[in-house]
Amino acid sequence: MTKRAVSLFVGLWFLAAATSASAECAWVLWQAHVSASAEVGLPVPADSFKTLEECKEAAEARMRKMEDLQKRTGAGAGSIFVRCLPDTVDPRGPKGTK
Repeated sequence: MTKRAVSLFVGLWFLAAATSASAECAWVLWQAHVSASAEVGLPVPADSFKTLEECKEAAEARMRKMEDLQKRTGAGAGSIFVRCLPDTVDPRGPKGTK
């Protein structure tokens, strides 16, 4: 699978998980790792914020940090994808019952 196909897949996946949210909810910054071999990891919560704006700023900062690290080290060993979602949305899907 090409990097472009992986990027499209992950981007669409995040969009499908997004839902509308009320202004009172908290926001979670989710991060997923895509390895150089195009294996997509499960998203994990990276941080939480009171407002969507704070979350978006942190997401942009995280992406800039990753780009800077790749430039300094010359590493191209994968990518990360970040997405802000309401705390009521879990992109990993519903939890199973035991």
